[in-house]
Amino acid sequence: MISIKVSYYDYLRGQVFIDGLQNVYGEDCPDEFDLGALISLLYDDFLYHTQKGARNHEQTVHYLMRGKAEYLTPSLPVKETKRKLNQVSPNTFLLNV
Repeated sequence: MISIKVSYYDYLRGQVFIDGLQNVYGEDCPDEFDLGALISLLYDDFLYHTQKGARNHEQTVHYLMRGKAEYLTPSLPVKETKRKLNQVSPNTFLLNV
């Protein structure tokens, strides 16, 4: 289970997006398709394409680390660390700290 906290404004933006999909696709869009289903779909798609190697893994790691620093850590001074990714196989990398 993943718990996600978003601002009320972002929640409303997501609802407007879902309402737009339901208006455009009508009966082809299931009634149970909601914001949670959209987030789950995007998360699964992200994991699928990352595992298949469709994304640059090093760029993905930097993007996620930047997002973690910006959204998940308290606003304390951040100690920068150098990290190196070593490719073990075509779709697997080892993080060396």
